[in-house]
Amino acid sequence: MVPGALLAVLVLLSAFWLLGSWWLDRQRLLNGLAARASEGALVQTARGVVECARVGAGPTLLALHASPGGWDRGLASAQDFLGEGFTVISPSRPGALRTPLAGAERPEDAADQLVALLDALGVERVAVLAWQHAGPTAIQLALRHPTRVWAVVLESAVTGASPALGVGAGPLSRGLQGGLGVWRTETRLHVLVRALPVAPRWALRWVLGATLAAQGPREDELIDELLEAPGQLKRLTGLLRCLGPLAPRLPGWDNDRRQQATLHHTALEAIRAPVLLVHGVLDPIVPLEHATRVAHRAPRAELMLLDRAGHLVWLGRAGTEVRAKELDFLWRHAPK
Repeated sequence: MVPGALLAVLVLLSAFWLLGSWWLDRQRLLNGLAARASEGALVQTARGVVECARVGAGPTLLALHASPGGWDRGLASAQDFLGEGFTVISPSRPGALRTPLAGAERPEDAADQLVALLDALGVERVAVLAWQHAGPTAIQLALRHPTRVWAVVLESAVTGASPALGVGAGPLSRGLQGGLGVWRTETRLHVLVRALPVAPRWALRWVLGATLAAQGPREDELIDELLEAPGQLKRLTGLLRCLGPLAPRLPGWDNDRRQQATLHHTALEAIRAPVLLVHGVLDPIVPLEHATRVAHRAPRAELMLLDRAGHLVWLGRAGTEVRAKELDFLWRHAPK
């Protein structure tokens, strides 16, 4: 066999292997979500069905995931608080996985639905942890139900109108259009998850530079820091896995973008709960003013800015400082 033909055969076999492994991984992912139904349980509330997971023991944290997401992404985002003496309740927000979107499109309605979930679970008060797109719902929860919220942590969170959120934020965001785009994005995520253990620098460069975590000139330095922190690399892999399968998560993603394009002025001065805002100065996805707006207007706000961090503020050496600050804040305000 001539070298060119041999090369073509090897390329073809590699493509078949990649496609086959992607399909098997997708099937495992779908089967895994079904098998974990006891964690992501369907709860009937006074405002409809909500899917959620409940893990741990101690004061309760309500983990509200970014988009595209679901209860699994919220749980992965809050994993640092498990084992620290907290209970974590992680719901699939409206339009994600098995929580219907109808009737809870607006942040106000989503907040009321979360209170109905707490009622159904017999939980009186919570601290709200919100990432990115979940910010408006967290704020409405604190405003509309102040007796149910003992603290709020907003990490890289949206707090006002964001007409362009998710537009131009990299191939992941741009790819979530149409069946072919979703397939390409899922394939790209599969390749990244597979590549992280064997070619971490290449995979991390793609994740940090082309998805929702762009870091600018700090990229090489941050990659070195991540390779020295295997726990963070494992967490990043887990979060990437929680983005798939994408199709049942996209209604919530689309709704978040619609709602955040036309958010109304919010009376932030009326928030009674203590609020911690954690934000990277270099965040290319959620502008810095989203954090400073709340910090200047909410009466009990604390602001933690990370001068050299981008969107995922827990990456790199700064991650230890972020988690220490968040844990200290939560324990200072936790119900005695």
